[in-house]
Amino acid sequence: MAMDNLKKLGAQRIKQAREHVGFTQEQLAEALGWQRGRLGNYEAGSRRIRPEEAHELARVLNVRASWLLCVDDEDGLTPDERTILGKYRANDRRGKDMLQRIAELEPPQEVWLKNGTNP
Repeated sequence: MAMDNLKKLGAQRIKQAREHVGFTQEQLAEALGWQRGRLGNYEAGSRRIRPEEAHELARVLNVRASWLLCVDDEDGLTPDERTILGKYRANDRRGKDMLQRIAELEPPQEVWLKNGTNP
């Protein structure tokens, strides 16, 4: 893949990951201690992100730095996790809140019994 295409793909991935966690550029830049313009340059593809910066972004955005850098196409999710995540993202705020509350519940009793513990 040509270097310009990699820069564009990296820019798209940064924006995609930011939007998926629900941050504005300002919010993400603040979380990283960066200027908003710096992040804007990465997302516009006018500046290529360095590995150290990719690691900072990856930590906050909960993605792999190698994915942001276009070293690999894997985002670290299983197909089932990708499906669940897609369904979560398709919900409105109320639906997302409900799913988050469900995710915080204790595991089903079958799991407790497998582990040799009682509810």
